[in-house]
Amino acid sequence: PKLKCFVKPDTFIISWIDLLTGWSFREVAWYNCDIYTQKYNASGIPSGSNVKVNDVSGCVEFSPPAIATCNSGNSIIVWEDKRKGCHDIYFQRFDSTGSPLDSNSNVYCSDNSYYQFPAVAMNSWGNFVITWQVFVMHPDWFYNILAQRFDSSGTPLGSIFKVDVGIGCATFSPPAVAMDKLGNFVITWEYANIYAQRYDSSGT
Repeated sequence: PKLKCFVKPDTFIISWIDLLTGWSFREVAWYNCDIYTQKYNASGIPSGSNVKVNDVSGCVEFSPPAIATCNSGNSIIVWEDKRKGCHDIYFQRFDSTGSPLDSNSNVYCSDNSYYQFPAVAMNSWGNFVITWQVFVMHPDWFYNILAQRFDSSGTPLGSIFKVDVGIGCATFSPPAVAMDKLGNFVITWEYANIYAQRYDSSGT
């Protein structure tokens, strides 16, 4: 398991990369894998069965999944996905019962970049922001931090935006994000030191 997150005081969710159909290399890289999730009650008893998150089998690679929830019990899981031949960020929304809302959605796909290590935060009304690290290989190799805001239906709010200032102003460490109930949020990342950028609920 890579992450667990409370849905509400009497339940919690775990999500993980599953190697049943894939394989790993020295436990630091995963290939042709899937992501599963499981909901539990307060006593640790499973509510239903494991749910497969990605709707294209074997498309999950490398980055651990991330999860966030809102007051209603709805949740979202994000991961690195290669179904289009590039390393992209996908997400799946779930209702309070753990049932999928719509199908998998992607943030963006770029053939010349690796989008990896996603993080997600959600506010009380289900609006959320996804941030991730991008590894650009051409013409030079460097890392940056990008992000995208969404409303509660999973519709993008504005465009993808760059969080760090300059070119290559991030390192290999995953970013992190937190959001308050009003939708204000902060993103942190590593570049020699630890940096942070605060945003209001409009993404400013």
